[in-house]
Amino acid sequence: MLDLNDKKEVRSGYPLLSVDGARSGYEVQGRFNVAVGDVSFDIWRGEMLILLGPSGCGKSTLLKAVAGFIEPDGGSISFAGRDGLEPGPDLTAKPYLPLPRQNVVPDHSRARAAGP
Repeated sequence: MLDLNDKKEVRSGYPLLSVDGARSGYEVQGRFNVAVGDVSFDIWRGEMLILLGPSGCGKSTLLKAVAGFIEPDGGSISFAGRDGLEPGPDLTAKPYLPLPRQNVVPDHSRARAAGP
């Protein structure tokens, strides 16, 4: 498939990101619990997608699978036509860096008393 979009760019025969029937979950006490079940979508160059949903519905789990940090339990995820995604060196976990100590409550001991 070759298509021209409104910007007169050539569209390749495959989407930039393709998620087809992705399923992911976890096992607790020998029972499989579904976190993401049968999700499918395609994102083409120039498109944007927003994942909305309540807490615990699987948004982060799906993004971890798309980024290659976890393997989906079913279905497939491909980026630019390639399967077997893995995070690149720029996406590895960063070491914890403590922030400088700051007070949450301001120190009013130096404030002047308001006079008449």
